[in-house]
Amino acid sequence: MRHTVRAFIVFLVTITVAAVFVVVALLFYRPVSDRIISEQTAELTRVTTLLAQSAERKYDPKSLRSEFEAWGRTVASLGDYRLSLISSDGELLDDSRLSASTVRPDADNHGNRPEVLAAFSQGSGLSLRYSATTGHNYIYVARRIDFKNGEYPPMVLRLGAPYSLMSGLKGDIYRKFAFAAFISIIFAFVFSYVSTRELKDDLKRLNEMAADLADGRLQKRLVRHPKNDLGDLGLTLNRLASRYSRDEKRYQAEEARLGSILENMEEGVLVTDSSGSIVNSNQAAAALFELENTPTGLPGEFIRQPEMIRALEMAAKGQPVSDKVYRIPGAPDKFIRAHMSPIIHEGQVTGVVAVFNDDGPAAAGVIGLDSAWLKKTGEDQ
Repeated sequence: MRHTVRAFIVFLVTITVAAVFVVVALLFYRPVSDRIISEQTAELTRVTTLLAQSAERKYDPKSLRSEFEAWGRTVASLGDYRLSLISSDGELLDDSRLSASTVRPDADNHGNRPEVLAAFSQGSGLSLRYSATTGHNYIYVARRIDFKNGEYPPMVLRLGAPYSLMSGLKGDIYRKFAFAAFISIIFAFVFSYVSTRELKDDLKRLNEMAADLADGRLQKRLVRHPKNDLGDLGLTLNRLASRYSRDEKRYQAEEARLGSILENMEEGVLVTDSSGSIVNSNQAAAALFELENTPTGLPGEFIRQPEMIRALEMAAKGQPVSDKVYRIPGAPDKFIRAHMSPIIHEGQVTGVVAVFNDDGPAAAGVIGLDSAWLKKTGEDQ
């Protein structure tokens, strides 16, 4: 599957925004939970303190218990809060979560509850625990009630909030957070997609320009340059196109001059590359080797002289061969004088230049060829 730069940027921006929200959620999960519990505890403490101060103005427990019923109804109307009144010996006298018939004299003694113990000994107490009476986890805040006349033993007023209430608050917060994250991710996706549309067009034009350069189409230029860092790349591509165009024209002119020189030479010329293939030749070479067209391909395809082929191979290895005459069998035999020089570029042999002259049949007695080879060649004919 082919991925574009635009798709990569859109994906990267979207994933980055999503990752930021995930990291924030992980980092703030504990602080948010602690903050909710702290705020809930503070609220319970304020309410309990106000109720305890109001209760302390009563002169006896009887009048307090008569008013407790109204407090219990108010607390019950607010939700799953629990308001309890506990005597000095730990007896659960009243509870807003339990009916009068439910609160039995033989109910579990509440004097050993941590928040009740702390309230009797220190004036106030706090605990987060499981409630055996209701079967749920609660945050309890307890406050001791000291009657003014001092004739009655103190009591404890306790207010509790279910932990599920705080879980609901946390759930609301994280639902809003998740919704904000979703909206932000969608916005990031749309924004990055729209904002990179121009980048996509710029990259498309630059790619087309580079493809033209690679295919040798050097006339095209970028008229509209990207208004970003890619603009410099566009200018560079234009300069490259101009430079290659000038170089191509210069090369074509030089090639035309070389071709003109080769065609006007009386000597036959072959130029090979590093692989031994002919890259340049002239009509004089075609006439010497009795070819209809200028030579192409490999020299061995038309040169039937093993010594001449070996001489070309020696030149291709960097050993020049100069002014050597070769017999080309025929009727009559032809003698060709050759000069072969390696083409060396940066210390490497990149080809061979071979120049040939027709020495005619009279050259056989004056060129110092191997007489045994000449005799054998004559017998073969």
